[in-house]
Amino acid sequence: MTYEDQEKATIRKPAELYHIWCGDSHWYYTSSDITITYDLQDYIPAAIRRGAAGHKSNLEVSKVDIQCSVDTAPFNEFLAFNPIEIVWIQIFRIFRDQDPYEAEVIFSGQVEDAKVQGIKMNVSCVGLEYIMKQEIPFILSQPLCPWVLYGDECGLNKDSYDITDTVTVSADGLTLTGTGFSAQDDQYYTRGWAVFGHYKRFIVDHTGNILTLRFKFPTLVTGNSVTVYAGCDRLISTCMNKFNNVINFGGDPYVPMDNPAYWDRNRE
Repeated sequence: MTYEDQEKATIRKPAELYHIWCGDSHWYYTSSDITITYDLQDYIPAAIRRGAAGHKSNLEVSKVDIQCSVDTAPFNEFLAFNPIEIVWIQIFRIFRDQDPYEAEVIFSGQVEDAKVQGIKMNVSCVGLEYIMKQEIPFILSQPLCPWVLYGDECGLNKDSYDITDTVTVSADGLTLTGTGFSAQDDQYYTRGWAVFGHYKRFIVDHTGNILTLRFKFPTLVTGNSVTVYAGCDRLISTCMNKFNNVINFGGDPYVPMDNPAYWDRNRE
C-alpha cells in the first residue's frame, strides 16, 4: 500500500456510492458503514463492493465487476431472468472528511450479466461506450415491428392500455386470476407485462380472467393488486386494429419472406 493509499484510508475516510436505476425505480447504496446523504439522497449501507475500474481509449468498452449479497435489489432480478428494462448504474467516490461532499464519478454504465456463488452475487457491468460500439443501422427490414412497445418510436401511452386488478395467485406463482382481465378479448394482454412494486413480468398467455406469467413475482400473494399492460405481436394488423397506431409501425410488412437467394436449383 502506498503512502497516498494509507492517507486516504486513515484520514480522508473514502466511501463509494452506488446509484442504480431501472425504469422509474431507483436504489441508493454505499460501501460505508453509515448512511451517507449526498445530493439530497440517502445512500444506505450495503454489503457491496467493486473490482478495478478504468477508462480506456478508442471507445473500448470499460467494465467493472460488483460483488454483493444475493438479495440486493435490483440485482436479485437476475436470479430468475434478465429484467425487461436496462438496469443502469453509476458509482461515485466521496471522502467523508469533506464538507460538503464532492463526488468523483468512478463508473457509468449498465448491468450486462449477474451470476450467483453461494450467498454472493457477481454483477458484470459495461460502460456507456457499449452503446457506441453497436452497429448502425441496427434495424432490419422485416415484417415485424422492431420498436419497443410503448417506447418513444412506438409512441403509444401505456397508461391508455392498462388495468389494475386484485389477483388470486396460483401455488406456483405463475398464474394470476383477476375479474377485470376478462373485460378484454382473449390474448389481449399476451406479450404484455404485469407490474407489482418495482418488479415486471412478461405475460405469455391471457385467457378469460387468467394470466400466465413467464416468471413469478417473488413477494406477490393473493389479495395484492397488479397492473397489467396490453401486449403486441408486432404485426401490422395488430398495430392497426388493436392500437390504431399504424402511422408509427416500424416494420416492412411487404418484404417477401421467400428469398430467391436461398432457392434450391432444382426447385420448379
